[in-house]
Amino acid sequence: MSRKKDKKNEKTRKSVISTIKGATNVTIVPEDMRENKTSHFDIVVLKKTQKGVDYFSGVLTLEQLASLTNVDTYSGSKNHTAGAGQRILNEGRGRKFMDFIIDRSNVCFSEILMNERGGKVEYTSIRQMGVQLQNGELTSQVGILNVPVDAMLYVYDGQTRRFGYLSLLHFDMDMFGTEDYAEYRHMKIPFCLCQVSPIEETKLFLEHNKQTSVASDHKAIVSWESHKDLCEMRHHTPAEKVRATIAGMTTMMDGDRTNPWHKNIGMPELSSEENKKRLGSQGSFNTGLKGFVGWLNKSYWSPETSFRERSEDLSEMCSIFWRAIQKTCPKIYRNRENYVMWGSVGISSLSFLMHDLYIDFFDRDKDWTIDNLYITLKKSSIVTTPKKWEVGEEISKNGNYKGLDKVRSNIYKQIRNG
Repeated sequence: MSRKKDKKNEKTRKSVISTIKGATNVTIVPEDMRENKTSHFDIVVLKKTQKGVDYFSGVLTLEQLASLTNVDTYSGSKNHTAGAGQRILNEGRGRKFMDFIIDRSNVCFSEILMNERGGKVEYTSIRQMGVQLQNGELTSQVGILNVPVDAMLYVYDGQTRRFGYLSLLHFDMDMFGTEDYAEYRHMKIPFCLCQVSPIEETKLFLEHNKQTSVASDHKAIVSWESHKDLCEMRHHTPAEKVRATIAGMTTMMDGDRTNPWHKNIGMPELSSEENKKRLGSQGSFNTGLKGFVGWLNKSYWSPETSFRERSEDLSEMCSIFWRAIQKTCPKIYRNRENYVMWGSVGISSLSFLMHDLYIDFFDRDKDWTIDNLYITLKKSSIVTTPKKWEVGEEISKNGNYKGLDKVRSNIYKQIRNG
C-alpha cells in the first residue's frame, strides 16, 4: 500500500497528529459531531440477560461512537458523582491503538462496554414489529435499539479504544493516499450496552476491572466513594476493604491544608506528571497500614462503623503521628525531597512503627497526642539522625517488606530500651 509523500499532505498529517496529542476524551470528538442533526439512531442488536440484567450487543459506526458516547472520569473526592469511575485517559496508549487500527491488516473484536443511565434508549424486538422467525427465541432476542441523539452512553470499559477510534475522525482520509481509508468513517465497532443506575455502573466497573490492569489505588478510591456511607462492601475481599479505607484516609489527608501531607500524596485523579512531583503514594500507606487497619477492624471499630468514619478515624490517627514526626525531625521536614523518611521507605516503615506504638498507647491508656509521641520518638537515634534517612544511605536501601520491617524493628527496640 503506497501513500502520497507530497509535502502538503505530510505537513497536514503532522498538524493532525499534534491535535490528537493534545486531545482528551472530550476534545477528541470533532466539533461537528457534538450536536448531530439526526434525531435518533436505530441500531440492530442482540438482547441477552445475565443474572437478571439485560444487555445488548451490536456495532456502532464512528459517527455514532462520536455522537453518543462519553467517559465519566473520577475527578477527586470533592467533585465525585455516582458512576464517575474511569481513570484519567492515557493518551499515549490511545494513540498506539490508533496506529494499530489504522493498519488495514489489524482488527479489534473487543467490545466497548457502556451503560445508559437515563432510560432514553428503547428496545423493540422483531416479534414486536410483527416478524416471526422459525426460531422463537431469536424472535424476541433480535431487535432494534432506538437511541435518541441526546442520549448519553457512558463507557465503563474501553476508553482507550474509544480514543483511538475517534482519533481517525480528525484525519482527512485523502491525505493517506488511498481510497481504502475512506472506509474508516463507516467502520463497525462492537459494543455491549446495559441500562443500570450510576451506582450499579460503578459496581460493574469495579468487578470487571478486577481482571484488568487498572491501578489498585484507582479501584480503591472508587470503591470507597461508592461505599463510604455504608458499613459493608459486598463482593469485596477483606484486602480490598482495607485498601479502600486507606484510600479514603489518604484523600482526606491530601485535601486537608492543615495536614503535613497536604497535596503531597499521589492521587488517582491526577496525571502521572503531577504525581511525580508528590512525595508519597497510596500504595506506600497501604503497605504500612494494612495490618493496623486489620487490628482496628477487630479491636476498635464496631460492625456498624461506616467506611467514611473508619477513614476519618484513621486520618486523625495518622495526622497526629506524622505531625509528631515533623516536630521530631524538623530538618528533614524542611528538606523532604532529600530524605526517604517522607518517601515510600519512610511511609511504610514508620507506618509499621505507628501500629506498634498505637497498641502500646492503647494498652496503657495513654493519650495519642503529638507531644506524647514526640517524647517517645526522640528515644530513637535512628529517627532523630537526618544522615540515616538521606537518599543513598542504608535506610533508603530497604525497599522490600523484610527491609522495611527491619527499620521498624530497630526503631522500636531503641524506643523500648530508651
